[in-house]
Order: sequence, then C-alpha cells, then structure tokens
Amino acid sequence: MARVEGSYHRRIMSADEIAAKEAAAGEERPMKPCTTTKRKSEEAVSAGDECPPEPHITKKSKVQAATVAKCEEAPAKKMTRLPQKEVAWILAQEAFEPDHRVRPEVRALRRLSRDLWPPPEEMSRSYIAARVFIQIEEDFSEHQAWVRSQYRKHGYVEVDDDFLADRANARAICDKARDEAFKDVDFSGVEDLKEIFMDLWS
Repeated sequence: MARVEGSYHRRIMSADEIAAKEAAAGEERPMKPCTTTKRKSEEAVSAGDECPPEPHITKKSKVQAATVAKCEEAPAKKMTRLPQKEVAWILAQEAFEPDHRVRPEVRALRRLSRDLWPPPEEMSRSYIAARVFIQIEEDFSEHQAWVRSQYRKHGYVEVDDDFLADRANARAICDKARDEAFKDVDFSGVEDLKEIFMDLWS
C-alpha cells in the first residue's frame, strides 16, 4: 500500500517538486530537446522557461517562399509584340476544317474518342497523316483561343523568345517540305500560283 500511495503522491506533485526531490536524491535527468508547439511555447514563456518558440512554418508557406525565390532568380523573358496583321490572320482562320473538306481518314478518327484510336504502329500511313492533321488542328485551336484572350485583354499580343524560336523552326520544316514537293513544278506563266505556294510567311 505504501508503494501505491508513493506512486499516487508522485503523480500529484508539481514538476518543480519532483525535480527538487530527484536532485536531492542525486538523480540526474537528461534535458529534453526543445520541441515546443505554438501553444506549448506560450505556456513556456508564461512559466519563465528560456526555450525559444519554434517558428510556425507550413508546407504552403515553404512552397510560396520557393516560388518567390525562383521568380527573383529567373531573369525576365524578352517579350515581342506580334504584328497586327498576324494577329488578325490567326483570329480569322477556321480552327477545324469542316468534314466535307477533309480526307475520309480524318473524318473516321474524328468520330472516335482518343482512347479508341489504334496505336500508331498499327495505323497505315494515311491514318498517321490524319492523326497528325487532327493534332495540328487542336494545337492551333488552343493557340487561337489564347491569342483571342490576350487581344481582348490588352489590345495586342506579346510572345516570348521561346515562341519565336519554335515558330521559326516550324516554318523551316514547312519550307523544306514545300521546296521538296514543288521542286519539279514549273511556275512559268502562273506567277500567282507560285506566290500562293512558295511565299507563305510574308
């Protein structure tokens, strides 16, 4: 019974009393690491403890700080305003060709959801071409929507150097393919057709 009573008294004793008794008995208690929460730190300050409160850092604040640091380190990209003529041309185009003006393979793929398309390795060349055609249409539709939103918001459209580099590369590929396709065509006497087919970017 004495042991039980001793245990009971030990539980109701204050922390200071326990520390004093153990110190008198020659017991050494290892110091606990300072792992205070916000509430505990306030209690520690009111109790006169010297353990400083830990800063309250959330995952969101870490992400925000990293984003700000990244933006401060990254140099601002050079922006170039698109000519009004080019903006007007982009907005005037039909994003999607009507079915009566496209090949049967394009119409067939349009009727299917993407998850039902056969893999490219199982497609014939004509269906691969149709697949590329549809992807180009969708990419242009997204670009056209972006240009329209920027023009409505600012009255002009600005693009960065990455866009200009990608466009120059795409035009070079088109020029090479066009030159190869028309290398044996004689445009003598049909200068209008030559202008249509051979001068796409002016």
